[in-house]
Amino acid sequence: MDPAQGTLGGEAMDALKKLGIAEQVQPKIKPFEGSGLAEASVAKAGIKMLFPIVLFILPVLFVITLVPAIIHTMYDMQLLGGGR
Repeated sequence: MDPAQGTLGGEAMDALKKLGIAEQVQPKIKPFEGSGLAEASVAKAGIKMLFPIVLFILPVLFVITLVPAIIHTMYDMQLLGGGR
């Protein structure tokens, strides 16, 4: 079975076969030798990004969204002396 079946590469090879030039192109196509290593590092990247996202980005997002709502609610409850 062709390893590229069901992927964009497989679809491209099917199109080349329909055009009748797949035999000319196929020897020129070489699979990337380090693709296993690249896929492993991509899988680890999400785990490495999780800590900074949780530690830095999410708290800022909560502050930006929740603090104005809390201040508005406190004004509405007249805890800060604001009356409308």
